[in-house]
Amino acid sequence: MVRAAVSELSRDLASLKIDREPKAGGRGRVPSWLIWVVLAGGVVALAWFVGYPKLQDAINVKSVETGTVAMVSPAQGQVQLTATGYVVAQIYAKVAAKVPGRIAEIMVEEGDVIAEGQPVARLEDIDQKSALQAARARTAWSALF
Repeated sequence: MVRAAVSELSRDLASLKIDREPKAGGRGRVPSWLIWVVLAGGVVALAWFVGYPKLQDAINVKSVETGTVAMVSPAQGQVQLTATGYVVAQIYAKVAAKVPGRIAEIMVEEGDVIAEGQPVARLEDIDQKSALQAARARTAWSALF
């Protein structure tokens, strides 16, 4: 009985043993040369990503021309004319619009010579166009009835 128990225990323990033999048709380990190739590729890629921008900076050197800086003070300038006073126009003209509104465009500048009847500014005409369109709509509506 003891012998049968020992042999049964030995058989049970043998069934728990890890099989260290490679199985038929299995791949096994990765070849060491493949590991070295992958590591070398990683080193080359890292060197490329780190070194390429520095290489580009070394190749594309920008040159800058330098010049001389001279300081000029007001005392070195030459005075042509000095005067004080007011500038007053000879002729004054008052300009007014026939209708009130906001200015959309100014067609002349201060000091320009203008002819009689020449437009000086253009007023916004959105309100007038809207009123004209409403009047036309009312006329068309009343013509229907």
